[in-house]
Amino acid sequence: MTRPTEKKIAVLRLVPALALAVGMITPSAAFAWLPYQSGAACMPKNSTEAAKVEYDHTNGLGNKSTSNATVYCPIVYSGSEGSTYAEVWISDQHPTANATCSVKGRDRKGEFAWSSGNVSTSGASATAQAMNWISLPVEEYMIAFTMSCTLPPVSNGKISRLHNFGVDFQD
Repeated sequence: MTRPTEKKIAVLRLVPALALAVGMITPSAAFAWLPYQSGAACMPKNSTEAAKVEYDHTNGLGNKSTSNATVYCPIVYSGSEGSTYAEVWISDQHPTANATCSVKGRDRKGEFAWSSGNVSTSGASATAQAMNWISLPVEEYMIAFTMSCTLPPVSNGKISRLHNFGVDFQD
């Protein structure tokens, strides 16, 4: 017959082995998933822009003002993938003005390292439009990327929104 203390010792011996096994699995699983974030993670460019934007836990960030609003969004990625793309989903509700976004990056020393150029929405739509940048140079410089987006003003009570953004593997 096994005594209760012997059972406890046997279980305690398994704990380090299980922790090691989970530790070996978790990092590779974590690197396989790259996060998308809500537009609510973006910040207004300055205090003037802050008065123009509204945050919503479901719909991200919106421009509630009668003039353009610019926001900055941090792009998070694991750094282990060689071929990734950045993507942003925007519903542009303005009939004549488009939302415009770009991605810029700085290396570990804080020096400018990369710029995407601008991409824009095309036409008004209540449905979110995807804009993306292919082949971000994530491995060359270990760059910290920031996306800048300018949202058009409210039009007939309809608010343009930055719903979500992030990076993913290039297919």
